[in-house]
Amino acid sequence: MENYVRLMVLSESASPEQISSQLGMLGDETWRIGDKRKNTAILEKENGWMLHSKREKSTELEDHIDNIRELIRGCESNFKTLSDVTDCEVQLSCSVYYKDEPQLLFEKEIIIWLNSIGASLDLDLYLYRGDRNLATR
Repeated sequence: MENYVRLMVLSESASPEQISSQLGMLGDETWRIGDKRKNTAILEKENGWMLHSKREKSTELEDHIDNIRELIRGCESNFKTLSDVTDCEVQLSCSVYYKDEPQLLFEKEIIIWLNSIGASLDLDLYLYRGDRNLATR
């Protein structure tokens, strides 16, 4: 199994620099409307800011989420403030590549935390088939 967890802020009007400034921290990746998405032909429709979990891809999903929580500790209210802006979205994005059915349980404290930062949850599951690597990110 491989897990990838990212916290994103998406906006049609706030630039990546404005997002970083309002959050009080830099992201691992940023992009602007019209930028080409990495390894695709897709053009971005929103400005974006992204923070990646620093855990190994083989680490359990809950540990990745805990890492994101640690990385933004002290800035939670800044995320909530941005999430209340009309065209800003805060999103926790989880991609799970699995061979066997993954256990998906989000403890109450994680749900409360997501609410406290005004974040939605995007969960993508990918069944591993064949002899290739689970993910090439």
